[in-house]
Amino acid sequence: MEQKVVIDGYEFQNPEDAKIANEELAKVNALHSKIDENNLAAVKAVYIKAVEQNIFETQIGLTYLKNIRNYLISKGVLKENEAPIPVLYTKSILKDKSSQNAAEFEALKEKLKKDAEQKIQTEKIKTEKAQKACRQRTILSAVLFCMVLLMFAISMTGNNPTILNYKSAILNQYAEWEQQLTERENKIREKEAELGISDENSQN
Repeated sequence: MEQKVVIDGYEFQNPEDAKIANEELAKVNALHSKIDENNLAAVKAVYIKAVEQNIFETQIGLTYLKNIRNYLISKGVLKENEAPIPVLYTKSILKDKSSQNAAEFEALKEKLKKDAEQKIQTEKIKTEKAQKACRQRTILSAVLFCMVLLMFAISMTGNNPTILNYKSAILNQYAEWEQQLTERENKIREKEAELGISDENSQN
């Protein structure tokens, strides 16, 4: 529980307000020691400056301003409706401020929520695109791999010579030609034998 503090006859509900009140009491004492009450123009100038700049906010400072105001009015230097002291804090003002802060907090929370949802949606779209591209690359790689395998199989099993089987194809071709030549030579020799033609007769 926060400790209440009494300063110059006023009870403040928490140390923070008491600290501000203490600072204002020091300002009041400093001004009071420097102001010449007979110099009404100077007193009025100090009063108006303090009001316009909201130098005081606690009851201690506001009471001091009220005393100066009454003094200036009594001397005819200040009019009744001139430079009134602004009331910065009342229960209704604090309540309105609290409601305003609550509304601003809810608006900020809603904005952060929407921003987070939008970011999640954006990341989800990016992830889906990346997954789709990955699937496409995988399918393309598989198709290319199958095509390479198919080409390799065709090259190994086809009859036409390719860079992979050209040596075997050429050897097989020469072997086939050699066999055909041998068969023809044998047929010719058989024919010559039937006709009685020999190599020696041919030479004579």
